[in-house]
Amino acid sequence: MLHSPKILILDEPTNGLDPAGIREMRDYLKQIAQQEGIAVLVSSHLLSEIELMCNRVVVIQQGKFVREQLIGSAAPQVIGNEKHQLMLRVDNVQKATAVLAAFEQIELVEQNEAAKELLLSCTDEWLARLVQQLSKEQIAVYRIAEIKRSLEDEFLAWTGGNQIV
Repeated sequence: MLHSPKILILDEPTNGLDPAGIREMRDYLKQIAQQEGIAVLVSSHLLSEIELMCNRVVVIQQGKFVREQLIGSAAPQVIGNEKHQLMLRVDNVQKATAVLAAFEQIELVEQNEAAKELLLSCTDEWLARLVQQLSKEQIAVYRIAEIKRSLEDEFLAWTGGNQIV
């Protein structure tokens, strides 16, 4: 980039590269954006790659603006009243489900007895209360993982599932 452009427009910049080349290209684009102040506009249908490379996504469908969204580390981290989808792995799903029934503010989305997992939707505050109650009831909690929607899931929701870009 001999003339240090203010904006660099790339179409599928990692197409055809091996995994090491993809990572090198991704890191280089991030570096020039941050250190040299170059705006890098990437056009791609590989949404998993966009998720790793970019901090903002703009969706255009059939020539019309659909959505602009901060993603990855640039996305605002909300703590408090926002509900999150969470997976809890416990030692006793039946006892945990009984405890959960007392919490109207927590939605049980799914339970998997074989994997000893509960899929919940709740706020941070109510998760803390639930974990405290599970502990009181001597139900071991082995893992809590937030289930985040991928950029692909978000894209399909924003565009109504239509795959035309």
